[in-house]
Amino acid sequence: YRERNAMLLAIKEGIIAVNKEGAVTMMNLSAADMLNLPEPMIGRHIKEIMPGANLMPVLAGGELPPNVEVRAGDKVFILNVKEMKQTGQVYGAVISFREKTELKKLINKLTEMKKYSEDLRAQTHEFSNKLYAILGLLELGEYNEAIELIKEEYAIQNEQHEILFQNIHS
Repeated sequence: YRERNAMLLAIKEGIIAVNKEGAVTMMNLSAADMLNLPEPMIGRHIKEIMPGANLMPVLAGGELPPNVEVRAGDKVFILNVKEMKQTGQVYGAVISFREKTELKKLINKLTEMKKYSEDLRAQTHEFSNKLYAILGLLELGEYNEAIELIKEEYAIQNEQHEILFQNIHS
């Protein structure tokens, strides 16, 4: 029992369990917080808490597709429902949900990381090209040109770093 409670408290997703009639039998604190409830609303009907969830067909043995968008108040949630069965009979359901805006933030962060990775790859490729150019000049004995290319690149790098350090503060 303690482990179950600790696990429900640790889960960031909202979790609500309902019986066959749709009455809430369990709700974690994350669910209450996301739904702006003062506390878990045990015993209340799910229609009062999440009117747009349309869970009654699931409790009657139907199915709900995964990742359904449901509006509750001023928030939109991504909802998943799993029916609870015993000896082939549905006796309730477990609802898990997350705010859609939170998922969008995660997707945006992932997109930023992907772009950052692509930028680093391009920068590495460009740096390799400059090293090959310097190597070619050295192999041809064009030492002064190689030195000038290195000096130019060093000046460009210093200028870019100065701009960054002056405009972006820790």
